[in-house]
Amino acid sequence: VEVMFYNDQEVIDDFNAYVKEHGLSGRMEAWPNHDKHAHLRVKKEYALPLALNCSPDLPKPIGNGLSPEKKAIIASLPLEQDKKDNLEAAVINAMQVATEQPVNPTVQVGQWATESGWGRNAPGNNNFGMKVDGMWNGATQVIRTFEYVNGRRVVLDAVFKAYPDAKASFEDHAALIARAPHYADVVAAKDDWRAALHGLVNPGEPRYATAPNYEQYIDDIITSNRIDELTAGG
Repeated sequence: VEVMFYNDQEVIDDFNAYVKEHGLSGRMEAWPNHDKHAHLRVKKEYALPLALNCSPDLPKPIGNGLSPEKKAIIASLPLEQDKKDNLEAAVINAMQVATEQPVNPTVQVGQWATESGWGRNAPGNNNFGMKVDGMWNGATQVIRTFEYVNGRRVVLDAVFKAYPDAKASFEDHAALIARAPHYADVVAAKDDWRAALHGLVNPGEPRYATAPNYEQYIDDIITSNRIDELTAGG
């Protein structure tokens, strides 16, 4: 454990004292705005053994980092270092969101890589090209983008959502998939990433993306970068 987060100061103090007393590495800190973003929600008496990973009967926290095996997969990928760092953060966000919404984390990370250019192009923390709709009451931004209309690429200015952080973008994207009737096939196939991806490319309207070969492009990103392995399990 390097850094762990929790939402109870007494538990935090107990953990840090235990680590210091036993000469262990790692520390626990308080989450800012933990009511919205806390990754670790367990009973108080479970917090210390869970943090130390000393009980195989308790689930390991998703939000505090990837396993050494998954870190090794990312390190082996032929990506620039910033893309690797962004990928690790995206996997953590998607895995956490998948515990809260009926979405497939493999597909969400594949979409993230496609829509944000591996996290390099996410103005306003908008990682999924999410445009403003009638339900949105948050911040907005106008961005020049392009769409395909009747097979032709058209440049236009559109109003997009803006988020306080990347995690909020993942949460909102998952909420859209979960509630929109035309994405029902995505939700139904949440345990089969290829079926979920196919359901995302809705043959009717509205469509998530107008780009041709959108499904195949994301499929290639997922398989060539072992995203299905990175998002497997807990």
